[in-house]
Amino acid sequence: MGYHMLLIYAAMKNVPDVYYEAATIDGANKKNQFFNITLPMTIPTIKVSVVMCITFGFRAFEMIYLMTGGGPGNYSTTLPIMMYEALFGLQKYGYGSAIAVVIVILCVGLMLLINKLTARFDEQY
Repeated sequence: MGYHMLLIYAAMKNVPDVYYEAATIDGANKKNQFFNITLPMTIPTIKVSVVMCITFGFRAFEMIYLMTGGGPGNYSTTLPIMMYEALFGLQKYGYGSAIAVVIVILCVGLMLLINKLTARFDEQY
């Protein structure tokens, strides 16, 4: 999370001061400046960070598998671990491929949802 916080902080610091000066002259308070200037101009960076977090979450395999192997029980089992165990442990290639397709569909669906939610912020300033 530190990496993403650093990205968002850098994006917030990259907003030109001219906008804040104009907003102060027009009588905007800090809350209005944040929601009308800072947030819309940092949405592209926030969008990239959210997409990266989601894709890293769906790729969570190595550390979990090496540390716990999906256990105790199935408490730390993720979709990639289920896919790996179905493909290489149980030799059920159709089931493992179906899990892979579900992972792809979930990722694409979430990316489309994120693009839909942030479409109004895609303007260039």
